[in-house]
Amino acid sequence: MGYARGMVRRCGQPALMVALTLVLTGCGAALRWPASRVFPRFQTIHRLWVLPAAGVTDPAAVAALASLEGNLNRPRPRLYVEHSVGDAFWAQNALPGVTRRTLVVPASRSAACGRAPLAAVAGVRYLCAVLRRFPGTVRGLVIYDPAVPASLNVATTVAGVDRGMLVTPQLAAAFEGAPFHLKVLRDLSGMHWTSRVQAYDWAMGHLWAHTQHRLLFSLSPRIAGNLREYAVATRGFVFWLHPRRPTQRALLKRILQAAPGDTPVLGWWTNEPAGVGLASRYHHFTVATDFCDNLSVFGAFPQVQQLHQTAPPALPKLADRLYVSVEFSDGDNLQFDQHRLRQLWASPGRRHAPAAYTVQPWAAQAAPTILHYYYRTATSANLFVSGPSGPGYFYPADWGGGLSRLLAIGKPLLARTDIRYDEVWNYGPPSGSALPSYARTLHPGALLLGMGGTPWIRRLDGTVAVENAGSPGSVSGALRMLQPFEGGKLQAAAANLAQGVRGRLSKRAPSGSRLLAGGMGAVFSRAAPAGAAEGLRFTVARAAGYPQARVQFQLSGSGDVTLVLGGGGAGGGVSLAYHLRQAAQTVRYVVPLRGAGPLSLTLEPTGPATVRVGGLQVRGYRPAPLRQPVFVNLYVDAWKFTPQDVQRLAEQLGPSARLVRLDQLLALWRRAAAG
Repeated sequence: MGYARGMVRRCGQPALMVALTLVLTGCGAALRWPASRVFPRFQTIHRLWVLPAAGVTDPAAVAALASLEGNLNRPRPRLYVEHSVGDAFWAQNALPGVTRRTLVVPASRSAACGRAPLAAVAGVRYLCAVLRRFPGTVRGLVIYDPAVPASLNVATTVAGVDRGMLVTPQLAAAFEGAPFHLKVLRDLSGMHWTSRVQAYDWAMGHLWAHTQHRLLFSLSPRIAGNLREYAVATRGFVFWLHPRRPTQRALLKRILQAAPGDTPVLGWWTNEPAGVGLASRYHHFTVATDFCDNLSVFGAFPQVQQLHQTAPPALPKLADRLYVSVEFSDGDNLQFDQHRLRQLWASPGRRHAPAAYTVQPWAAQAAPTILHYYYRTATSANLFVSGPSGPGYFYPADWGGGLSRLLAIGKPLLARTDIRYDEVWNYGPPSGSALPSYARTLHPGALLLGMGGTPWIRRLDGTVAVENAGSPGSVSGALRMLQPFEGGKLQAAAANLAQGVRGRLSKRAPSGSRLLAGGMGAVFSRAAPAGAAEGLRFTVARAAGYPQARVQFQLSGSGDVTLVLGGGGAGGGVSLAYHLRQAAQTVRYVVPLRGAGPLSLTLEPTGPATVRVGGLQVRGYRPAPLRQPVFVNLYVDAWKFTPQDVQRLAEQLGPSARLVRLDQLLALWRRAAAG
């Protein structure tokens, strides 16, 4: 019954506790929160007003709008705020069965507010438009001090408890008078807090008992909106404390200890490993949500009952070659799923490039229609796996006893989302207790373990464990990482392909640039009428039968230069940027050779620069034949890597390697292990 702590009487009626169901009242309506759900279910939406608010950028107006949306949407969402192109996309693709109407905002403040408001804050007319469309949305104003960042978070907690609108002193003056006549519920601008510890300690003493404790909100005061509306809508306790600073850590421990076990911490941390680790020790998991938008709206849809992964293409014939699968990082971050993953999903390469995408399984409750969009638009190239560490982000090594309980809570969720592969970080030694808990409770298809330097796959604790290779942010980085596995050793061509190298002038460089090429008995430079020089291109003859070439030379000078290596065909080039100093830098690079054309090496100064090339050497290589299959799961940085990069990687792997989907990789490994 611990979830029922902190019930608050509002609007003349008591909050009710029925069995293990938490009921948050909202003046005649209730947000029901059964114990079977980790995230609350808002009431079904009948009609939704959509507010195009990309023009609202002033932090004071953004915070005020977030508090209005949060209060409006409890218990039945009525307002959806479009902050970005992404929000507009989800309004079109993740609000099934909802009648939407645009909330028109008058062009002038006087037209929107009924008079010229006292506060000349950009975006104030949007606030007036909402208050006029929905009279009685809030009971009054909660004033915070922008000079004391923690006061915004404390005020957010008050706004959720007392149905208040967040305002600065300047904004308060605009809304206290006509036409809205909103009273001040609480003024925190005169509290004279000198530290965040003072502010949140006050909040613990005065507000904790009046908030719900099934969600915690670690939210930076620099984020004026985004998740803030959800904190208001759920009457959450909001804080921002550093887990490595002693006085802040002590208060943070009090907050974590006061909440019931298995509570999600929404938002983010001032320090990721310290915050996630400390929360794990108190049996709480993190769901990164700091930049999520409109969660109160998406939470009104029923959780997914059953999703199905797409079937992979036919399994290729097992051979002695390198098999590579690609897994994108960061999907445990729910705002990543809402924003960045949407961008990756729109990439033309995504439909055909085999890759696994980490997602947050709790999206099945918190934002089910967003998760469902990805599943219904997936192709046979796309696979979903959980982000760290299965049901939420936590460190199993820090969790201690009770891990099986959390995994049991998440097991039905993973079954509904058809996720059989779980990314696990900070699990302790393989002989520890964490991995057996995963194996016994979840029975996953595989556990994907961190980002090791020596990838392996083996049977461990009753399941299959995969030590990932990672985390490259570019195709060139991925190729360098995979090179040792593609046959181990490379056989050199008999002849140095650099013999007979020709240098010729190519693309013009910016004014003031100078390019010198030495070591081959020639110096190339040219002064154009405007004082500009041109870049230098070498064309290298190639020997047949060698799919790779190693380029090595000394690069020196000053300034910036771009090095472009072309392998003779589409997908065979790489581009590297160097910031030069006078000391020589050794450049070594393995270039895939595509098509029938020669290898080209172009140096293009990108600003006033002097560049010298010495001792150019290009040797052809071919992989030594593999004597057995090799399997590598590549964990790539999703903020830098794209599905197009996956396509380019597939093209550049060479004939002795093949890119496959993760489940195909494991099926091939099992076949090889079976002998």
